[in-house]
Amino acid sequence: MKHFHPENSYSPEEVDSGQLEALLTLVSEFGRVKFSSQDIAPPWSRRMQAQLQAAGLSDVAGPEQMGLLWQFYRSHRMLGGVSNEGQRMSEVSGRLGIPLSSASRTVDLLVQRGLLSRRSDDHDRRIILVSVTPLGQAVYAIFDDAFRHHLAGLLSQLTPDERGQLLHIGTRVFEIWSRAVKGEAAELT
Repeated sequence: MKHFHPENSYSPEEVDSGQLEALLTLVSEFGRVKFSSQDIAPPWSRRMQAQLQAAGLSDVAGPEQMGLLWQFYRSHRMLGGVSNEGQRMSEVSGRLGIPLSSASRTVDLLVQRGLLSRRSDDHDRRIILVSVTPLGQAVYAIFDDAFRHHLAGLLSQLTPDERGQLLHIGTRVFEIWSRAVKGEAAELT
């Protein structure tokens, strides 16, 4: 497999500076939207809050916890739901691509909300395992439904061809970005 070296992949002259600037702005905006609870679309937020309230869960996940819920949703998706046996904190940290201390703080908050549980491994008490609680599964299902409904509404404004192009280009950018990150990580070790 060929290793990706960002510094040797292209010369700056090969990339239109206007396109590069537009892409940098787009990536920056996606990053801002991804992590900022202020950017969550009101219809999505209202739909999710109504579903949480109908399920009697509004005290667990009120509007002020949207940022934390977003972290939970992202964690749950990236960790494949976290099995009933649980996953080690180091696995949670690695899969999310965040430092162990950050993963631990986030898990602590989610445990306090009753969305995750934490326990020691039966065979090695030093190992902490994290799992999703039944309440966490219920909140995740509501959040996922609201997010999918919102995303479908956004994507419905594109033609089927445009959605295909978006998926293709997004996948390619992710592959290139992943290779670059892995290459940089390998060079640091």
